[in-house]
Amino acid sequence: MSLVASIIVPVYNDAQNINVCLEALLHQTYSKNNFEVIVADNGSNDDTQNTVKWYCRNYRQFIHMVIEDEIQSSYAARNKGIQVAKGKILAFTDSDCVPEPQWIEAGLRALKRENATCGAGHISFFFESDQPNVYEYFDSKRKLNQKAFVQSAGFGATANFFSTRRLFETYGLFRNDLISGGDYEFGRRLTQKNEKLIYIPDAIVKHPARSTFSKIRKKSKRIAIGQKKLEQLGLLAHGRISWRNWLPQLDCLKAKDLTFLKKIHLLFLANYLQCVNLFRRIL
Repeated sequence: MSLVASIIVPVYNDAQNINVCLEALLHQTYSKNNFEVIVADNGSNDDTQNTVKWYCRNYRQFIHMVIEDEIQSSYAARNKGIQVAKGKILAFTDSDCVPEPQWIEAGLRALKRENATCGAGHISFFFESDQPNVYEYFDSKRKLNQKAFVQSAGFGATANFFSTRRLFETYGLFRNDLISGGDYEFGRRLTQKNEKLIYIPDAIVKHPARSTFSKIRKKSKRIAIGQKKLEQLGLLAHGRISWRNWLPQLDCLKAKDLTFLKKIHLLFLANYLQCVNLFRRIL
């Protein structure tokens, strides 16, 4: 029997989180007879592969692992998973994400109902404690707005993305020469060919908000490098550098749920990261 869906999860040195992600996929409302999980390891050197192998042994008809250790890129890892996937629909999430129980069911239902060839599900953030610290607040307010990605930029982030197999067969795989922005480039490749991309609000995965300055800074650098590469390739249609990029970021001062000191902290953080982005892209 052919599988309806293949869930592809790239991972690199993330043994603890991949365990949580796989447990969430084990508890989907969608029948396990109709989907498989492919963990695409990107050459981990911690305990990640051992963790995944345990799941492969105990759920051998359901969970599989492939290894991409030649190209260091999450997109290369995803491509390795795509190449062995058996499902008619390919769904993507990340190793640090936690899909809600109805994630697969909601995503497939929406594609069928809307006669769409691809879709981006909702991404919600969770925090290390009940209240976010200033870095978690910053990350959760500025990142991964799938509805805006779909409606304004024509793509969906691969933390929560559904696609028919045909799209990869017709338009090719993810670009593995990108360390960031590969989902943007692939999504734009599809929507520029008039493939129907939809936003799926009830197909939800939970994503951890970055909780430290170093994590936020690392992410910002990676995005900037990806934007620079896309611009050099002539593939960046959104977020190009203009005079507006040099204006100070003041929106954080309007936040109603923060103390004055936290607003000042956010003000510094937003403008510092804007400078990091600009200089990484210019130099």
